[in-house]
Amino acid sequence: MKRIYITGNIGSGKSSATNIFKENGYEVISADIIAETVLIENKKEISKTFKINEKDIKIFKKKLGSIIFSNKEEKEKLESIMICKILVKIEHFATIYEERNQKFIIESPTYFEVRKMVKDIDDILILITAPEEIRMERIIKRNPDLSKKEIYNRILSQIDEDRKAKISDYVISNIDKEVFVNDVRDLIKKLEEVV
Repeated sequence: MKRIYITGNIGSGKSSATNIFKENGYEVISADIIAETVLIENKKEISKTFKINEKDIKIFKKKLGSIIFSNKEEKEKLESIMICKILVKIEHFATIYEERNQKFIIESPTYFEVRKMVKDIDDILILITAPEEIRMERIIKRNPDLSKKEIYNRILSQIDEDRKAKISDYVISNIDKEVFVNDVRDLIKKLEEVV
């Protein structure tokens, strides 16, 4: 069975696309939600590794983010702790949905980063794109506690959209809301003929 992934850089509108899939009967496996769980489950190890002594999870995440998004080696260190655990959980949920014959998508913001720009032949990959200035506006609105420098570091930590677009099966631009919604709905119809 082919698996459908929605990916895109921070602020592109992956969640908006995911919500349209939900409205059309799809279950969603969110790598971000799973990552949050893995982070909490491994907080002790991560705290020790990055020398963060903070009980409040929100403050802990902010401190961790400022470390990993400004230092590639530190980001790789965190990934070595978390990525395999996240992938195991994604596989677990995907297998359950496949056994139930339930339609589902996997929202995976770092699909390309995790797989080193290699796409699995059985994956159907949907890339959501938006210009950087629009993404910046969205991120500032959603995360007012982040500085522009912190946001920019997060943007820089991801692979460029143009490179991702060359490997993706479908690319949907998220600039105009009405056009975007219609494009996602049209894609869902198309996918239901294929999957």
